[in-house]
Amino acid sequence: MSQPLELGMVLAIQQLFIGHVWSRELAIFLARWCIYIDVVFAIILLSSKRKKDVHGVVEAAWSAILALVLTTVVALMIQRVRPYLASSDVRLLIPPPLNSSFPSGHTATAVALACAFFMARRDLGYWAFGAAALVALGRMVAGVHYPTDILGGLGLGLVSYGMVNLIHWQLRRRDLRGRMAHKHV
Repeated sequence: MSQPLELGMVLAIQQLFIGHVWSRELAIFLARWCIYIDVVFAIILLSSKRKKDVHGVVEAAWSAILALVLTTVVALMIQRVRPYLASSDVRLLIPPPLNSSFPSGHTATAVALACAFFMARRDLGYWAFGAAALVALGRMVAGVHYPTDILGGLGLGLVSYGMVNLIHWQLRRRDLRGRMAHKHV
């Protein structure tokens, strides 16, 4: 997508949300604080004491860390200017982020967490994906991300969870082989 088209999309999204005080405040909440709903999901999973739920929280934590690392590295390489800096028509609704626009670290983190929660418990996973979508929307409304930044974050969130899940699977598989070999000795 070309930047003028995406800038127009950000402006259109902002016009939908910042016309009323309550919707502007909602957008700020989504952009800055909605991601912390995932902490509630993690507490719910940890309180269940099911091994699969606890494992889901561990994978969520590692996935979030990996998503943050990957988005930071990519942002340093790409150095895309944020929408509010690209056009004086775009209003910045939150404190200015420290890194560049592409990809959305908030979206990547929220998606990585949602994947892990979904694999542990479908019901929480659906809510976590809903929260991730709201985070992504809030970041665009706040004037700090373009739609392709959100898509990049979505992709890196999926990759982060996939990598962590694969590593955990390989480690469990290796541990099982070791236990089986030890039993036959």
